[in-house]
Amino acid sequence: MEAAAEPGNLAGVRHIILVLSGKGGVGKSTISTELALALRHAGKKR
Repeated sequence: MEAAAEPGNLAGVRHIILVLSGKGGVGKSTISTELALALRHAGKKR
């Protein structure tokens, strides 16, 4: 069952960063987490 998209769900988002790989076990979750923490530490999230 597909979740319905809520209008305005990404209203405050200006940039989207995609972390992608064709195989598993290459560290996508680790990179995503570290990037999010680094951006937060740099004051990039309101």
